[in-house]
Amino acid sequence: MRPLADPLAPTRRATSALLKLGYRCNDACRFCHSAPHRGVDLSTAAARRRVEAVARAGVEAVVFSGGEPTIRPDLVELVSCARAAGLQVGLVTNGRMLAYGGLREALLSAGLSRLYLSLHSHRAAVHDRLVRAEAHAQTLAAARFFSSCGGVELLINCVVTRPNLADIWGLVDLVRGLGTQPRTLKLSFVEPEGDALASFDLLVPTLTEAAEVVARALRAHEASGRRRGLTLAVDGFPPCLLPEARTHQSDLWTEGFLYLMEAFERRLHPVDDLNKERGEPCRRCSLDGCPGVFRTYLARVGDGELSPIESPRGSSVDLVYQGEVRGFDPRRCPARAGRVRHPDPRLEILVRVARETRLYRATDGDFTQWELDRIKNTWRQLYMPDPGADPATGFAGSLCKLRPSASCDRCPHWGACGGVWVRCRKDVLGADERRLRESLQSLQGRVLDVGCGAGRYLRGLAGPAARGEVELHTLDPDPRAAEGICETGLRSVHHGVCVEDFRWKGAPFDHVLSIRSYSHIRDLDRAAQVIAGLLRPRGHFTVVGDTPVAMARSEEEVGRSHADQGLTLEHHRNHGPQEAWGLLRRAPFRLVRMDPVRPERSNLWGLVLQRC
Repeated sequence: MRPLADPLAPTRRATSALLKLGYRCNDACRFCHSAPHRGVDLSTAAARRRVEAVARAGVEAVVFSGGEPTIRPDLVELVSCARAAGLQVGLVTNGRMLAYGGLREALLSAGLSRLYLSLHSHRAAVHDRLVRAEAHAQTLAAARFFSSCGGVELLINCVVTRPNLADIWGLVDLVRGLGTQPRTLKLSFVEPEGDALASFDLLVPTLTEAAEVVARALRAHEASGRRRGLTLAVDGFPPCLLPEARTHQSDLWTEGFLYLMEAFERRLHPVDDLNKERGEPCRRCSLDGCPGVFRTYLARVGDGELSPIESPRGSSVDLVYQGEVRGFDPRRCPARAGRVRHPDPRLEILVRVARETRLYRATDGDFTQWELDRIKNTWRQLYMPDPGADPATGFAGSLCKLRPSASCDRCPHWGACGGVWVRCRKDVLGADERRLRESLQSLQGRVLDVGCGAGRYLRGLAGPAARGEVELHTLDPDPRAAEGICETGLRSVHHGVCVEDFRWKGAPFDHVLSIRSYSHIRDLDRAAQVIAGLLRPRGHFTVVGDTPVAMARSEEEVGRSHADQGLTLEHHRNHGPQEAWGLLRRAPFRLVRMDPVRPERSNLWGLVLQRC
């Protein structure tokens, strides 16, 4: 593998924190979600302390928001303060004050490098009616200036509402003609909070009608051949209603935000999607990274517009080798000292092998950044090939788990950094599989294994089955499963059907097992009801699932893996135990035990349920 000269060079969005300085504003937007907090504003000293807290957290940029930050007399001072702390600086603004050249020049001189500017129509009357001010000319002047000058990253945000729905294409056409510098126009579905919730019927279109309009604009822009540096993006639309949301999404996650602090809060909080939820149809959806739609929208409209996307997914994400980072000593971290940038906390990791530090970066777009964050930072399920492994041990036996280095695990920049990872000395995959096999040896009575595969976990039941202590049944529609069970010599009865279609007229089962088959079941609701019907009262249903993992590999290793014709996308969901119980609890089960994913162990998790 050829080392790169500078693999940590800027190739991604800067990691950021969003600071709200207060809620005073020179507009009075009809859809303002900050309206309930009007009157709260930070002093200059308090704002400076928060900038210092952002710098200590290790992120690369701070974005000031409000309310409207440009009406603060101390804004230039705060931008200079942030630059002095080594941070890039951005603003979320309605742009009106930026029509004045003096303020623009002062902010640019202080170090402004990113701008999120709100423009809601190409027609002044529509924009001004939405913001309840004569603002269009000033906002447009600011948008035109920053579309023509370099050095500032520009994102123009349009809140999609019922009054401006017919203006979307006109706005695209306007923004496309503003200048030649690269810029983004984001079409954001209105969040029904604050004033927008109070005027819901007048302001909030249905997701379906808004998605249809936005989709036409996206497709027309792509087909026009006249993009002139303009990129379109969307936010607030689920992929089932707007498929383009999977490739054109622009939200806090994708824009690199790690932390947020409201003016009335006292500490930085990790960004989240707690203002959204999934509807009933989403129970069957394979897109686990979709947070759903706004909770307040579901409460008013319901979930009848949503439909599940049932397409199998992979169970691992590739972290591809980018090169060696020379001279990177984790004991005296150059990233924390500011000499090199941190590896991206969601997309990148450094792996220390012997005395070499290697950079790996996620390239698989099938996983959202929220999912990548959970795999890496919550579950900590990262692996790489073990060069000393015996090929006969199979796929799991060929992997070595990674863990954060001791110095990284204690670092205050951990949440803003991909970190340095080292190989575990223990075989965590093998240890967990041994524990699983041992736990099955105590089973007695009538046992059914759903999705048994080749029966690799059932060999401990060979003795009890031969002695008649266990009546073993296996269930799998794959014909190769029956052959594999036969080769093990297990005394069992095999049923070659899916669990959803299994019909059983015999005596009820004492135990039903689903060992690493949970993610492969297509219709989980139906399967859960079938399994409940197979069990005797107080019989047990044991689910052992596995989370997705991140695989740190070279391009050659990734290529060989993807070329393997025996590997297919078979996961209908990539859940942890809490999500699994959330789906299974509708069947007549009670929870006996939940075994979570443990960062120091493998990606296996467990549920033990009892038939009510």
